Amino acid sequence: MEKNLYLITGDDLFERNRKLNEIKNNFGELVKGINYIVIDKDTIESLNSEVTTYPFGYSQKLIIVNISSTQEEGSNKKDWFTKELTESILNSIDMNVIVFIGDFQARSKIYKFVSANGKCIECNNPRSKKDIAPWVVSIARQYNKNISLENANYMIQICSADKLMLFNEMQKMIDYIGDREEILKEDIEAVGIRTLETIIFDLTDCLGTRNISNTLRILEELLAQKEPLQKILIMIARHFKSLLITKKCIAENRNASEELNTKFPFIINKYKDQSRRFEINELEDILINLANLDADSKIGKIDLKIGLELALVKAM
Repeated sequence: MEKNLYLITGDDLFERNRKLNEIKNNFGELVKGINYIVIDKDTIESLNSEVTTYPFGYSQKLIIVNISSTQEEGSNKKDWFTKELTESILNSIDMNVIVFIGDFQARSKIYKFVSANGKCIECNNPRSKKDIAPWVVSIARQYNKNISLENANYMIQICSADKLMLFNEMQKMIDYIGDREEILKEDIEAVGIRTLETIIFDLTDCLGTRNISNTLRILEELLAQKEPLQKILIMIARHFKSLLITKKCIAENRNASEELNTKFPFIINKYKDQSRRFEINELEDILINLANLDADSKIGKIDLKIGLELALVKAM
């Protein structure tokens, strides 16, 4: 039965997609709507009927159920993972290959069901960028290109530690360098997309060194990302909240990784390094100013862009 029932979960979206493609490739010919069905949160109520419908002209049907854990349990919608559904799955397992893909916890009903009757596949991002950099190097080699570990780490720093995003960025780098074999730091700077988080880290570094001109320059870079101003404000506030939590964890000898709910040590180390440049009362004042800016901008008391500039100057 293991080959007929799967659950793919975890925060590594690249690996999740790769595992799903493996299952699809092993399945063979796929005809959408006949022996290949994709279910999402909007069509989840049709799952039971799809499970019990014979795949006419084929011996098996591949059913992909792409849904987040919030739709599985505890949501406002009726619980779709019912006893009737589990019985239908088990009774028709020979004519279906069913793959649940999403963010499912080991304690959830669906995880326990698949674990008992099929195979659960955990796809989690590495805990350290030291584990991601060799993967970046290996992806380059698959395309007969080279990138040093140093530049792979730089690419992670600039573009994110998410493997799916890194894979897409690597595709761009390969197209950009053409026949050249080596991916250089200059190539990463030329075509790599800096994430909002990366830019905000840079902005905070400038604030910590009290460099007002660079702070405002990086704010302009943030605004150039064409993201809503409100989103940028929220992300800056969230970043300073993380710095405050980290600062208090250091002072009180608590685990910052647990408090911030992140498993990447290099992110925690970055927060720790930045938090040392501010006093606790400074971080608290910055958060108060950002909260006041949020409230004032919503009632038209101040322009949000001007308010962000003033809030950052105050933080110096």
